[in-house]
Amino acid sequence: MPGSTLGMATSFVVPDRWTPDALQKAMNALLPNDCCVSDVREARAGFHARKCALERRYEYRIGTDQSARSPFRCRYEWALGQPLELGRLEAAARPLLGQHSFGAFAVKSHLRPHTRCEVRRASWSARTDARGVRFEVAADRFLHHMVRILTATMVDVALGRRPAEDLPRLLAGDPAVRASAPAPPEGLYFVQATYPETWFDLSEAA
Repeated sequence: MPGSTLGMATSFVVPDRWTPDALQKAMNALLPNDCCVSDVREARAGFHARKCALERRYEYRIGTDQSARSPFRCRYEWALGQPLELGRLEAAARPLLGQHSFGAFAVKSHLRPHTRCEVRRASWSARTDARGVRFEVAADRFLHHMVRILTATMVDVALGRRPAEDLPRLLAGDPAVRASAPAPPEGLYFVQATYPETWFDLSEAA
């Protein structure tokens, strides 16, 4: 997809005297040690970090070995501590691709005017550290807790707690089926957002 890709982005208006470099240094001097501003870019008037994104990408990490419950790891992943069959996870993720109503996979979805999202990537893979699996998902938009609920539902399929057919039934709005409770927040990571490059082209011709 053409455009600029950024990590966790935010947008705000500052006085003209602030240059991007000076603003980055000032914010990093004030932020706590667990936060860092890696880049500051000037955007055209009207840019909004949330509303202007073309695509968002998340990753969810699960630890499947017994040491996942270690205090050095459990804060950064779902410490499941039991094996997951990758093939069952991949099969459960296939129906997610494309445009669907994901209201069944969201908290307070009844408060949203519409629940349709276009999922462009939904894939499971083994982690490179051989300690678990990860779920990568990209879409034009996400609903509240959507990634965590999707992850938990697919994990329940892989563990044999529910049939794989539940995923397409939930997407179809079957009232007889309910999604699983959200997976723990510790494993969820926002990876990046993609924006049209025109927002950052400040030339008069843009």
